[in-house]
Amino acid sequence: MNNFLLKILKAGLLVGTLDILAAFIHYIIASGKSDPFVVLKFIASGVFGNEAFVGGNIMIVAGLILHYIIALGFTLFFFWLSLN
Repeated sequence: MNNFLLKILKAGLLVGTLDILAAFIHYIIASGKSDPFVVLKFIASGVFGNEAFVGGNIMIVAGLILHYIIALGFTLFFFWLSLN
């Protein structure tokens, strides 16, 4: 069981990392701006509202944590689907 949970965690970290990198690259190309951390503030705004955009580094960290929680949730969901 522990090996299975480790696989889920590794997959979630990989999914989250690749997804946020894709979001950063898309933001930079689409907007022409060089600060991709706005993406993380946008994610944090789902919980904190407009305060996330003026919250500074703490909102960037909160957005990153929320992003990985969401990525892990989707990973768990797809692992569950694969078993059924």
